[in-house]
Amino acid sequence: QPGFPGPPTTQLRATTTPAAIGLQINAGNSTVRGLVVNGFTNGTGISISGGSGNTVVGSYIGTNVAGTAAVANQFGIVITSSNNTIGGPTASLRNIISGNLAGVRLSVGTGNTIQGNYVGLNAAGNAAVGNSGGGLDIFGGAQGNLIGGTSPGAGNVISGSRMNIVFLNAPNNTVQGNIIGLDPSGTTVMGSNLIGISLQGADDNTIGGTSTGARNVISGHTTFGIEIGGTSRTVVEGNFIGTDITGTLARGNSIAIQVHASAPDSNRIGGTAAGAGNTIAFNSNGIRVLAGVSNSFLGNSIHSNGL
Repeated sequence: QPGFPGPPTTQLRATTTPAAIGLQINAGNSTVRGLVVNGFTNGTGISISGGSGNTVVGSYIGTNVAGTAAVANQFGIVITSSNNTIGGPTASLRNIISGNLAGVRLSVGTGNTIQGNYVGLNAAGNAAVGNSGGGLDIFGGAQGNLIGGTSPGAGNVISGSRMNIVFLNAPNNTVQGNIIGLDPSGTTVMGSNLIGISLQGADDNTIGGTSTGARNVISGHTTFGIEIGGTSRTVVEGNFIGTDITGTLARGNSIAIQVHASAPDSNRIGGTAAGAGNTIAFNSNGIRVLAGVSNSFLGNSIHSNGL
């Protein structure tokens, strides 16, 4: 729907059940723009299962046409191929991926980019329309993918879902520049966030970075900001965990970071390079280590956390 003046108005909606897939893309270099895809409660709104270079932009996945309330798909977008793009750095490219059981599921593929989207919010970004399971699920066959980015507008706002980002046995992915748990301004907690980022058996991932643009803000979660379980060689650096976007106001998590990893571990929280330290503040608990070996905690600013 090129050139539409505002929110998308063309709707692809399941009216009978069961309906497995709303739109399935098996070819490369296809573009989905300006669609509302909803109501596929027994399946997937958009399935990208073949080819590469596919793009989904300017669409509402799992909400009504106004982008204000859930009309759920079971899975909003499922990706099982490589080098696809969901969203982009400008408002016209932003997708609203909300109200589903799971917002985006990456289960196979490399080189996919998810950026600039609202995941778990309404179209205005001022209220939660949570994905009831997970906002982004990245599973074992998905590696080398980018969630967000360091350039202006590349970060997603991922909030309001039970588990905002989940990695399960998925290595070598990068999460940078996102606001997780708060509204787009980075100041207000959105919805009932349980976990910000959960890494389970997900080795060699990078959360944040040493530049300001790489910083994630991970705040307002009722259990963990970041949970690291059974995971080795993952780096968490340069993030604000428990604060607003300025790093000065309290938007705490219950536990900022919990580590219950297993050998060979060697996860690194913070670092000695300029900008590598995380700011971990205003949480009920700062860092909790339940199990693990050879994990490093370096250069972090840890303060005003309760005991």
